[in-house]
Amino acid sequence: MESLKKDFLELLEKDNEFRLTVMGYLGFKEIIDRLNKLDEKFDRQHEEIVKLNEKFDRQHEEIVKLNEKFDRHEEEIKKIWEELKKLNEKFDRQHEEIVKLNEKFDRHEEEIKKIWEELKKLNEKFDRQHEEIVKLNEKFDRHEEEIKKLRIDFEEQNRKNEVRFSRIEQTLGDLTEATISRFFLDDLKEEIRDEGDKIISRKRRVETPNGEVDLVVETSRSLYIVEVKVRPRRDDISSLASKTANLISEKNKVAILAGTVIKKDLYKVAEKYGVRLYEY
Repeated sequence: MESLKKDFLELLEKDNEFRLTVMGYLGFKEIIDRLNKLDEKFDRQHEEIVKLNEKFDRQHEEIVKLNEKFDRHEEEIKKIWEELKKLNEKFDRQHEEIVKLNEKFDRHEEEIKKIWEELKKLNEKFDRQHEEIVKLNEKFDRHEEEIKKLRIDFEEQNRKNEVRFSRIEQTLGDLTEATISRFFLDDLKEEIRDEGDKIISRKRRVETPNGEVDLVVETSRSLYIVEVKVRPRRDDISSLASKTANLISEKNKVAILAGTVIKKDLYKVAEKYGVRLYEY
């Protein structure tokens, strides 16, 4: 009996199927089935818990990463707020500048308005002045026409006067030269008489190979070739010397240039050409 009991207990302990069969006979089968189901549920729940733990771990990692990102974001947001603060300060300063610019712009608009008003007035003045200028131009055209006629009349009168003055000048020149000739001839007569000589002939406007001379006086010893000029020039001296040289005569030839105004430098020129100068 003891051996059977021992074997029975050993089977209960070691043989699970036997143990369950015995329990079934003893009325524990339903309980065991339910426990088995509970075990299965527990296993499934454990698996779910494991999965949930894994998910939790993963989520925790994500949360850690999110926290890190959040920290970085907070830092970025802090920087952004600082930048926004600076931007606001800049904006405030710019706003002040804009306000000042608007004030300046308003003043400028007022000034421009005044300038436009002045320009309008100036344009009105210009229009009036333009009308006056048009009238003045019309008057000027009439005056220019009158002046043109006057100029034509003046030029015509001037030509006539030039002819008259030329004649008067020629007449005065001739009268002056005639007067000088008479004075010179009187002086020459006295000079010749003092020298014991006498005049044989005298001729006016004598032609020579180099041109006409005003007076030629011949004495018994000399031949006087005389030119009379109101204002003798250097060329008159050389011309008289040339005319004298080309006159053929065995007598002593004397070239004389008489005038009313003789410059001092002409005396040296006359001495060079052998011409005597007489000033009256």
